[in-house]
Amino acid sequence: MIGPPMPRLAGIIVTQGARVALFADATGTRVAAEGSPVGSYVVTSIASGGVELAGAAGSIVLRPGFDAPPTARRPAAREIDGDTESNK
Repeated sequence: MIGPPMPRLAGIIVTQGARVALFADATGTRVAAEGSPVGSYVVTSIASGGVELAGAAGSIVLRPGFDAPPTARRPAAREIDGDTESNK
């Protein structure tokens, strides 16, 4: 049986007093500290470069993943004396 998909690691916050991981899925974003459950895993370690999770299948390390940025639209070329700026 396949469980729900692993949420995406959207970010990591490491300060002198706290380390938390931000996980995102279709329902929103949630904050997880070391020891917190994430899907069928438990967060075992949070560092600035990745988050380690342990589960029945073993340990995995996730690195932050980001949604693709929206495609930038190229502005329409302005005409200058019958020519366009983009053709120069």
